[in-house]
Amino acid sequence: MNINLYSKRAIVIGIDLFLIIACYFLAFFLRFEMTLPAKEFHMMLMTLPIVILLRMGCFWLFGLYRGMWHFASA
Repeated sequence: MNINLYSKRAIVIGIDLFLIIACYFLAFFLRFEMTLPAKEFHMMLMTLPIVILLRMGCFWLFGLYRGMWHFASA
């Protein structure tokens, strides 16, 4: 593999990480109708690392990033 493939993979992983965090926050805000109580906000911040680890672990386990550029074309 060359350095270009590693940089593309890092960008995609970063985007996935951002989207996981954004969706988790948005789900809490929608659940509480855009007014998030302090107790739930604290719970959301405490559970966020668990959600990130589980999601990224599943992505790695099922090989999401392993062959993603194999089928990409111009």
